Amino acid sequence: MKIEIARLTIREPFKSLFPVERDVVEAIAADMKKNGYDAAQSITAWKAPDGELPVIDGHQRILAAKVAGLIEVHATLRKFADEDEAFAFAIKSQRDRRNLTKQQIADALARAELKRSPTSQEVARSAGPRNAKGQIVGSTKDPVKTAVVEKAAKAGISQRTAEQALANVRAENDPTPKTTNVVALPTPDKPKTAAQRLVAARKHLVAIDNAHDTLRDSLVGCTVRGTATDGKTHEFRVTRVGYDTDGRAYVSRNGEGWKLFVDEIVAITKLPPVTEEAS
Repeated sequence: MKIEIARLTIREPFKSLFPVERDVVEAIAADMKKNGYDAAQSITAWKAPDGELPVIDGHQRILAAKVAGLIEVHATLRKFADEDEAFAFAIKSQRDRRNLTKQQIADALARAELKRSPTSQEVARSAGPRNAKGQIVGSTKDPVKTAVVEKAAKAGISQRTAEQALANVRAENDPTPKTTNVVALPTPDKPKTAAQRLVAARKHLVAIDNAHDTLRDSLVGCTVRGTATDGKTHEFRVTRVGYDTDGRAYVSRNGEGWKLFVDEIVAITKLPPVTEEAS
């Protein structure tokens, strides 16, 4: 059905579920200016009990329609029991269309939940005693982590992957410089060859892989270099860490399709990182 754009709402938690790609929006807008809105690409909105119509799938399309100066778009209105059910539908729609990995879905869940509950997030992170790594200890609950883990479980994602995603997203958004637990490459004796130094460095990093928290606290925010899964050598600032399906640890930066396995890192630079990431 056709519906006026002004009647549709763009809001959390659906707005931040997946990032909007500006170049994609501009390309879609250019096509809409020339050919109009494609009825086959219907936007999905939730017909909420209070009459609100929040967009749950199709944010790039509705933004493109606004850029193109359209007044109306084609939309499908769906009824859900509550916001959580609508949110689950949005995840499923994006997962099936984009062929997303479980880690990508978990990252999206974490970002959306942090946008949705900033107050509870800050309460959870500022309350309670902390250990040497700055982690909350004792009985203090983290409502954001609980929500992310629960939503991830409904999507078939493990608790470990969900917690990893939340830690990565919080690290990305944390303005506090990381000054502790920064990994340094071993400094072998001068007689050792370059090959021997590289072997020693890799062994050191593989040892770090045995402790997930240590890996995250050590590498997120640092600049690393090595040959990634695309076969190219990259030097970049680490924004996330994770584990492959076989349990092999890797680092990467957001928006990239490749990853760099920890045991392939050949150099690490402590903070501050380079101002412009290069690859």
